Amino acid sequence: IKIMIDTLILANYPCNITNKNNRLKMENKILEQRLNDIEINLCNQEKVLEELNLEVIKQWQMIEKLQLQNKLLTQALQEGAVKPLSEETPPPHY
Repeated sequence: IKIMIDTLILANYPCNITNKNNRLKMENKILEQRLNDIEINLCNQEKVLEELNLEVIKQWQMIEKLQLQNKLLTQALQEGAVKPLSEETPPPHY
């Protein structure tokens, strides 16, 4: 009886190793696919981050330009270069 049990165990043993190896291969494929997906997502996020950064730079440049225009217009008003409409002389064609 012991010989029969040992024979059955040994007969099934390589199959168990094969099943374990197949399972490990499948797990490795799944992990590899997940890693690839994560890398793709990271690349996409890096691209979006770079695009957003460029947009922030453009907006900051526009803000600086508008601040300068505002400063110049405020100075012109304070210096009297721009008069209220009631004080302006009409153009010659009136």
